[in-house]
Amino acid sequence: MKKLIFSALLAVLLVGCGQGEEVDPNVSTEQGNASQEESTSNTEQQIPLTLFKSDANAEYVEPYDVIYTGEETELVRFIFEQTAEFNVGLLDYTFENNNTSLVLNLDDNIYNVQGSAGGAMFAGTLIQSYFANFTELNDVTFIHNGSYEEILDHLMVGKPYTRDDNNAAKPK
Repeated sequence: MKKLIFSALLAVLLVGCGQGEEVDPNVSTEQGNASQEESTSNTEQQIPLTLFKSDANAEYVEPYDVIYTGEETELVRFIFEQTAEFNVGLLDYTFENNNTSLVLNLDDNIYNVQGSAGGAMFAGTLIQSYFANFTELNDVTFIHNGSYEEILDHLMVGKPYTRDDNNAAKPK
């Protein structure tokens, strides 16, 4: 309800502010509106996504749908922030091998992922979410602070998770 009232007040305010606006005689109103809409559509999009979360028993991952509104360049980070089961930070990421491999560079909080169930849920929610939304991906690799060194026994760091991998939780 608060959002509705806020939106209405914002609309009234914007209409009131626009009345004193100077108009460039060289640009028609239709051209100006078209340019504004075009620039908005080039940067922000509404993209339907299927993401995954762990089930109540931490045995499988379950899909859920969301609509992402934003720039396509921020999609990888959005998926990470929405699905990472632990407070692990994404430092950066790269697509490799003609966009068929995704490498996620994680911070020191990767050490917070504990146990085999924790590792399976962390990896499962992320890789299943990326595979569902980037159909060209064949594998996802976690690295730690830019290193491919294996640092955990319950989570593959430095080695790729593939679509057929059994080292992460699968969807129900």
